[in-house]
Amino acid sequence: MLEHGQQQVTSTEEVFRDSIVGQLMDDLLAPFTVAASASASSPLNKDTGLTLDVVAKRFLGPSTPFYQFYTDFVALYDSISFSHPLFARLLLSPVSMRYPPDYRKYLWADFSHVLRTIRTPMEAVVASDVKEFMWPVETNPEVIAAYLRSLVKAQAEGFLRFAAVHHIACNIWPDLQPQNEDGSIHGEKSIKLLQAVAGQCGFDVVKELVTYRQNRETTLLPPTCFEISEEVKTSRSEFVNRCGAAVKDKIEPLLQ
Repeated sequence: MLEHGQQQVTSTEEVFRDSIVGQLMDDLLAPFTVAASASASSPLNKDTGLTLDVVAKRFLGPSTPFYQFYTDFVALYDSISFSHPLFARLLLSPVSMRYPPDYRKYLWADFSHVLRTIRTPMEAVVASDVKEFMWPVETNPEVIAAYLRSLVKAQAEGFLRFAAVHHIACNIWPDLQPQNEDGSIHGEKSIKLLQAVAGQCGFDVVKELVTYRQNRETTLLPPTCFEISEEVKTSRSEFVNRCGAAVKDKIEPLLQ
């Protein structure tokens, strides 16, 4: 990334494809993954208070915002990576909920065609906790639409699919929404979103969205996050009844 002052040796082969470099990079990232945090005897510091822009000044300089670097980095992945898994992992940290929706919009919407090449499993994500990608729930309409589109087109797999299902489900079901949410306004949006899910998504995606549950304190992972109680089934069934006959016919059987 010479335009950002990042020097590199001219080579006929990308450095990240070198097996030794790749192993060293994997070793470098390993202590900072979700898997490492889960097995650590003491929790990692989850919030240093430093933003990406502040940290990036050390190598980008004061005049280049990190977002500009990230957009170039995503474009570079698209052009030369050939879906390299290590390269793909490095795209994910800035799209966590710690950062502005611009990052998520850029990857999930503007470069949605690369999503199907990112097969990163949950444990390999570079983050101190998967919650960084889950809370607060996404509210940006463009990003929510991009999440839904990725599920409709079967673009998202692995961790990305989990993230998309989480945010779509949390924008639909009242039991997953914050208590201080404006119920009347959000309820109308939720109905429209569920109607879109029922009308556009395949059976497997619909089933996951209908049965998804989550816990803010202890993150539930598949398959546990797709097991809901009879009480939740009843409350969701009541909500489905407000969404029209077509939605009810498709979703009600999944709540039996």
